Amino acid sequence: MIISRLKLYFDRLTIKPNPHAVIILCHPKSGSNAITHLLAELCGLSKTLDISELWYPNAAHCMQGIIDFSSFVKSHPKPFSRDLIKEPRLSMIYDQLKAVFPAAKYVFINRDPRDNIRSILNRMGVPGNLQHFEAGDWPLPNGWKEIFNPAILPFNDTHYIDILASQWNRITNVVVENPDDIAMIRYEDFMEDKIKAIRGLAKQLGLSPKNDITDKLDILYHPLGKDRDLPWEEFYGTENLMRIERICGSKMKKFGYLPSQESAIT
Repeated sequence: MIISRLKLYFDRLTIKPNPHAVIILCHPKSGSNAITHLLAELCGLSKTLDISELWYPNAAHCMQGIIDFSSFVKSHPKPFSRDLIKEPRLSMIYDQLKAVFPAAKYVFINRDPRDNIRSILNRMGVPGNLQHFEAGDWPLPNGWKEIFNPAILPFNDTHYIDILASQWNRITNVVVENPDDIAMIRYEDFMEDKIKAIRGLAKQLGLSPKNDITDKLDILYHPLGKDRDLPWEEFYGTENLMRIERICGSKMKKFGYLPSQESAIT
């Protein structure tokens, strides 16, 4: 404990946050690790992939005003000192983030909510077609139990699919409300042509490619979901699929994610 405190104190004295960092905002399970890794490799940049110091309850406390985010950054400068900074929870405190890092460049990684939510549920080991779900009944992995905690993302929904769909909506609002300040990359476009997508993102950000990333394109940074190839309706069932499309429908259309033929958006 004493050694950890001394190290943190030393970091505060010697390490400074990078005011000109590229900050990557995203949904959890949106392919952000792969995109961050490849962008860093292409342009020869240092990177922070996750900020564990911001995990529950600190992100929630920043949202609630219990913790001042500016003070948090000063107390934990190391993860904010890199060229690229990726942490999904930063998406929920964008206004505070922008106030502390006004000169930073921002990226948002978007992904079709039907695939995004399926990937989250696969990671948690939870089926997509349940009608009744209690988080306490499932042995959720550490770091994922908070996803159904209303202190993280306040919600009025009770069904677990509605909660996840509402979270997707709220996080996506960041790029909807700040289109001129945030460069966006869709996970689907990245998967279609990884080199083209990463080079295109680098160009948007004014970054210069320096390295060949051809041999790094297919590295897996997380295990693939076991149900990733199932049709949406088979994974969710008609009712749960309709829940996602009803809640997320307008933003899905905005970003080119069309509704399935089986369930119309109302």
